Amino acid sequence: MSAISVVMALGIDAVDDQYEVSLQVVDPSKMSQNSPMERTPTIVFSKRADTIFEAIRKLTTESSRKMYMSHLKFVIFDEKTAKKGIKEPLDFLFRDHEVRPDFYLSVVRGNSAKGAATFVAPTESCLQWICIRH
Repeated sequence: MSAISVVMALGIDAVDDQYEVSLQVVDPSKMSQNSPMERTPTIVFSKRADTIFEAIRKLTTESSRKMYMSHLKFVIFDEKTAKKGIKEPLDFLFRDHEVRPDFYLSVVRGNSAKGAATFVAPTESCLQWICIRH
């Protein structure tokens, strides 16, 4: 059985004519420490490509672990991507057999989705974000 990286948040930014996809994963090496933590330890991986699928595929080469999307809690779009349309990215996610359709959607203004994926922790309250339950 191969090791997995549990993806908690996915950020999608429009950069030039490409997508920049950022995956926030739980850092398993920090989970075993016995010290109390305020935030869940996470790592953010990010890649650019012409499609979301291609970017995620490139991301799998950065980690020795399989990106496991079943526990995805947040999908974050930058404003440019949201204005362009979120139908294509959501269609891709809903067709993936691993992704459960019970995540929160958020659009960030004046910042990147990558920046938001770096900031938000899975254990923090969604009240900090304007979230729409899908």
